[in-house]
Amino acid sequence: MAFNSLSVEAAPHPGSGRSAPADLPPGERGVRGRIAAVVALLALVALSSSLWHGRSGGGLGGAGFSLAFTLDGWRSWGLVVLTLVAGALLVGAGVLWTARRPWGIVLGGAIVVAALALGSWAVVTGQRFGTLSVAELQAAHLGTSRAQLEQRLGAPLLTNVTATASTPAAALECDIYRTHADSNFPVAALCFRDGGLALKLSEQGGVVP
Repeated sequence: MAFNSLSVEAAPHPGSGRSAPADLPPGERGVRGRIAAVVALLALVALSSSLWHGRSGGGLGGAGFSLAFTLDGWRSWGLVVLTLVAGALLVGAGVLWTARRPWGIVLGGAIVVAALALGSWAVVTGQRFGTLSVAELQAAHLGTSRAQLEQRLGAPLLTNVTATASTPAAALECDIYRTHADSNFPVAALCFRDGGLALKLSEQGGVVP
Protein backbone atom coordinates (compact mmCIF):
# COMPACT_ATOMS: atom_id res chain seq x y z
CA MET A 1 0.00 0.00 0.00
CA ALA A 2 1.56 3.23 -1.13
CA PHE A 3 1.33 6.54 0.64
CA ASN A 4 1.94 9.78 -1.15
CA SER A 5 2.60 11.48 2.12
CA LEU A 6 3.01 10.47 5.69
CA SER A 7 2.59 12.77 8.64
CA VAL A 8 3.69 11.53 12.02
CA GLU A 9 3.30 13.65 15.11
CA ALA A 10 5.70 12.64 17.87
CA ALA A 11 4.32 12.39 21.34
CA PRO A 12 5.87 14.82 23.82
CA HIS A 13 8.82 13.30 25.60
CA PRO A 14 8.12 13.00 29.31
CA GLY A 15 10.48 15.15 31.37
CA SER A 16 12.86 13.42 33.69
CA GLY A 17 12.46 16.09 36.37
CA ARG A 18 9.53 17.24 38.46
CA SER A 19 7.21 20.20 38.42
CA ALA A 20 8.59 23.40 39.91
CA PRO A 21 6.43 25.54 42.19
CA ALA A 22 6.49 28.16 39.43
CA ASP A 23 4.71 25.66 37.13
CA LEU A 24 1.87 24.94 39.51
CA PRO A 25 -1.28 26.95 40.28
CA PRO A 26 -1.68 28.78 43.59
CA GLY A 27 -2.57 26.47 46.43
CA GLU A 28 -0.79 23.52 44.88
CA ARG A 29 2.85 24.63 45.07
CA GLY A 30 3.72 22.40 47.99
CA VAL A 31 6.29 22.68 50.74
CA ARG A 32 9.04 23.87 48.39
CA GLY A 33 6.93 26.78 47.23
CA ARG A 34 6.29 27.84 50.82
CA ILE A 35 9.99 27.52 51.68
CA ALA A 36 10.93 29.69 48.67
CA ALA A 37 8.42 32.34 49.77
CA VAL A 38 9.79 32.37 53.33
CA VAL A 39 13.36 32.66 52.05
CA ALA A 40 12.39 35.62 49.87
CA LEU A 41 10.82 37.33 52.89
CA LEU A 42 14.01 36.70 54.89
CA ALA A 43 15.98 38.39 52.11
CA LEU A 44 13.80 41.48 52.43
CA VAL A 45 14.26 41.48 56.20
CA ALA A 46 18.04 41.22 55.81
CA LEU A 47 18.02 44.13 53.38
CA SER A 48 15.77 46.51 55.29
CA SER A 49 16.16 45.76 58.99
CA SER A 50 17.20 48.71 61.15
CA LEU A 51 19.68 46.42 62.95
CA TRP A 52 22.40 47.41 60.52
CA HIS A 53 21.01 50.64 59.05
CA GLY A 54 20.03 52.34 62.28
CA ARG A 55 21.52 55.37 63.94
CA SER A 56 21.76 56.02 67.65
CA GLY A 57 23.52 58.50 69.81
CA GLY A 58 23.94 59.81 73.28
CA GLY A 59 26.20 61.58 75.65
CA LEU A 60 28.31 60.93 78.72
CA GLY A 61 29.72 63.18 81.39
CA GLY A 62 31.61 63.28 84.64
CA ALA A 63 34.65 64.77 86.37
CA GLY A 64 34.09 68.04 84.55
CA PHE A 65 34.09 66.44 81.09
CA SER A 66 31.25 65.88 78.65
CA LEU A 67 31.04 64.16 75.27
CA ALA A 68 28.38 63.48 72.67
CA PHE A 69 28.45 60.73 70.06
CA THR A 70 26.47 59.34 67.14
CA LEU A 71 26.67 55.71 66.01
CA ASP A 72 25.86 55.05 62.36
CA GLY A 73 24.67 51.49 62.84
CA TRP A 74 27.06 48.66 62.05
CA ARG A 75 30.47 49.13 60.59
CA SER A 76 30.69 49.04 56.79
CA TRP A 77 31.61 45.34 56.69
CA GLY A 78 28.32 44.45 58.36
CA LEU A 79 26.29 46.35 55.79
CA VAL A 80 28.21 44.75 52.91
CA VAL A 81 27.94 41.21 54.30
CA LEU A 82 24.22 41.43 55.04
CA THR A 83 23.51 42.96 51.65
CA LEU A 84 25.30 39.97 50.07
CA VAL A 85 23.26 37.65 52.31
CA ALA A 86 20.04 39.27 51.09
CA GLY A 87 21.12 38.81 47.47
CA ALA A 88 22.09 35.17 48.04
CA LEU A 89 18.75 34.45 49.71
CA LEU A 90 16.89 35.92 46.75
CA VAL A 91 18.96 33.78 44.36
CA GLY A 92 18.33 30.68 46.49
CA ALA A 93 14.61 31.40 46.63
CA GLY A 94 14.52 31.83 42.85
CA VAL A 95 16.32 28.53 42.28
CA LEU A 96 13.99 26.67 44.65
CA TRP A 97 11.00 28.29 42.95
CA THR A 98 12.00 27.27 39.42
CA ALA A 99 14.12 24.10 39.80
CA ARG A 100 12.69 21.03 38.05
CA ARG A 101 15.54 18.61 38.63
CA PRO A 102 16.96 17.23 41.86
CA TRP A 103 20.35 18.87 41.39
CA GLY A 104 18.63 22.26 41.06
CA ILE A 105 16.76 21.72 44.31
CA VAL A 106 19.99 20.72 46.04
CA LEU A 107 21.76 23.79 44.63
CA GLY A 108 19.01 26.13 45.79
CA GLY A 109 18.99 24.58 49.25
CA ALA A 110 22.78 24.85 49.51
CA ILE A 111 22.68 28.55 48.57
CA VAL A 112 20.04 29.23 51.21
CA VAL A 113 21.88 27.31 53.93
CA ALA A 114 25.17 29.08 53.15
CA ALA A 115 23.47 32.49 53.16
CA LEU A 116 21.74 31.81 56.48
CA ALA A 117 25.02 30.62 58.02
CA LEU A 118 26.83 33.76 56.85
CA GLY A 119 24.00 35.98 58.05
CA SER A 120 23.95 34.32 61.47
CA TRP A 121 27.71 34.79 61.79
CA ALA A 122 27.39 38.48 60.87
CA VAL A 123 24.60 39.07 63.40
CA VAL A 124 26.43 37.32 66.26
CA THR A 125 29.72 39.05 65.44
CA GLY A 126 27.99 42.42 65.09
CA GLN A 127 26.33 42.07 68.48
CA ARG A 128 29.68 41.30 70.11
CA PHE A 129 31.56 43.97 68.19
CA GLY A 130 32.73 46.84 70.39
CA THR A 131 31.33 45.26 73.56
CA LEU A 132 32.97 44.89 76.95
CA SER A 133 31.79 43.63 80.31
CA VAL A 134 31.44 45.79 83.39
CA ALA A 135 34.29 43.79 84.96
CA GLU A 136 36.54 44.58 81.98
CA LEU A 137 35.67 48.25 82.28
CA GLN A 138 36.52 48.29 85.98
CA ALA A 139 39.75 46.35 85.38
CA ALA A 140 41.07 48.88 82.86
CA HIS A 141 43.73 50.68 84.91
CA LEU A 142 44.41 54.38 84.50
CA GLY A 143 47.64 54.97 82.66
CA THR A 144 47.31 51.87 80.48
CA SER A 145 48.16 52.65 76.88
CA ARG A 146 45.42 52.92 74.28
CA ALA A 147 47.06 50.26 72.11
CA GLN A 148 47.16 47.76 74.99
CA LEU A 149 43.50 48.32 75.86
CA GLU A 150 42.31 48.01 72.27
CA GLN A 151 44.31 44.80 71.89
CA ARG A 152 42.74 43.39 75.06
CA LEU A 153 39.17 44.67 74.63
CA GLY A 154 38.88 44.73 70.85
CA ALA A 155 38.06 47.60 68.53
CA PRO A 156 35.56 50.13 69.91
CA LEU A 157 32.24 51.04 68.35
CA LEU A 158 33.47 54.59 67.87
CA THR A 159 36.87 56.15 68.34
CA ASN A 160 38.44 59.62 68.62
CA VAL A 161 35.38 61.18 70.26
CA THR A 162 36.43 64.39 72.01
CA ALA A 163 35.51 64.81 75.65
CA THR A 164 35.48 68.55 76.25
CA ALA A 165 36.02 70.49 79.45
CA SER A 166 35.90 74.14 80.45
CA THR A 167 39.59 74.37 79.57
CA PRO A 168 40.18 73.44 75.88
CA ALA A 169 43.65 72.15 76.68
CA ALA A 170 42.10 69.54 78.96
CA ALA A 171 40.20 67.79 76.13
CA LEU A 172 40.47 64.00 75.97
CA GLU A 173 40.14 61.56 73.08
CA CYS A 174 37.72 58.75 73.89
CA ASP A 175 36.76 55.29 72.64
CA ILE A 176 33.07 54.30 72.90
CA TYR A 177 32.11 50.74 73.84
CA ARG A 178 28.84 48.95 74.48
CA THR A 179 28.52 47.32 77.91
CA HIS A 180 26.54 44.33 79.18
CA ALA A 181 24.81 46.17 82.01
CA ASP A 182 21.25 45.74 80.63
CA SER A 183 19.30 45.63 77.39
CA ASN A 184 18.99 49.40 76.90
CA PHE A 185 22.23 49.73 74.94
CA PRO A 186 24.30 51.32 77.71
CA VAL A 187 27.70 52.57 76.67
CA ALA A 188 30.99 53.44 78.29
CA ALA A 189 33.86 55.69 77.25
CA LEU A 190 37.56 55.13 77.79
CA CYS A 191 39.24 58.52 77.51
CA PHE A 192 42.93 59.08 76.86
CA ARG A 193 45.50 61.81 77.33
CA ASP A 194 48.92 61.47 75.69
CA GLY A 195 48.12 57.85 74.74
CA GLY A 196 47.32 56.70 78.29
CA LEU A 197 43.95 56.01 79.93
CA ALA A 198 42.97 59.09 81.93
CA LEU A 199 39.22 58.70 82.57
CA LYS A 200 36.50 56.05 82.42
CA LEU A 201 32.89 57.11 82.01
CA SER A 202 29.74 55.00 82.14
CA GLU A 203 26.36 56.07 80.76
CA GLN A 204 24.71 54.78 83.90
CA GLY A 205 27.21 55.58 86.60
CA GLY A 206 29.36 58.51 85.49
CA VAL A 207 33.01 58.19 86.46
CA VAL A 208 34.14 54.58 86.87
CA PRO A 209 36.90 54.00 89.46
